[in-house]
Amino acid sequence: MSSKHWKLDFGSFNDENNSFDITKPSTPKPWTNYLGNRSLKAFISQNAGGMLWRNDSLTQRITRYHHTIVPPGDRPGFYVYIKNKRTGSLWNPHFAPACTPLDSFSCQHSPGITSFTAKHENAKVSVEYTIPPEYDALLMRVTLTNEGQNPLELIAAS
Repeated sequence: MSSKHWKLDFGSFNDENNSFDITKPSTPKPWTNYLGNRSLKAFISQNAGGMLWRNDSLTQRITRYHHTIVPPGDRPGFYVYIKNKRTGSLWNPHFAPACTPLDSFSCQHSPGITSFTAKHENAKVSVEYTIPPEYDALLMRVTLTNEGQNPLELIAAS
C-alpha cells in the first residue's frame, strides 16, 4: 500500500491532498473535522452534524450537539436541504438528516475546510464549510450543477 493513500472501509487518508476522503456516509462513529480561528470554532462530521462555539465550548456554545450513536445521534448540525420541485424528493448532499439514498457521496476533511459532493436525480451539489482566519463566521459555499439533459427545478435551503 502506498504511503500516500491509506484505505479504510469508509474512506482513506490522502497525503497528496492533505485530507481524509470519506466515500460512505455511515462511518462507525461520527468522523469530525475542526474548523476555526482565534475565537470562533466548530467541528463538523461526515454527515454535517456539529457544533459552533466562541472561545470556550463549555460556556459559550452557539449551537448544541448530541454525540451519540443511537439515532438521532450526530445532531444537530450545519445542514443544506435540496428539494426537487418536480419529483418532490428531499435530500442532503451530506446524506443526513434526510438520509435519502444518493447516487454518489464524498466528504473531504482537510485542515480548516470540510467539503461534500453528492449526486441525486441528475443534480450534483457541492458544499464547502470553513471559518476564515480574519472573520468570526462559519461560511458555506453551495454549488448546484445539472448533470442531466432536462431542466431541474431545485430549492436549496439551510
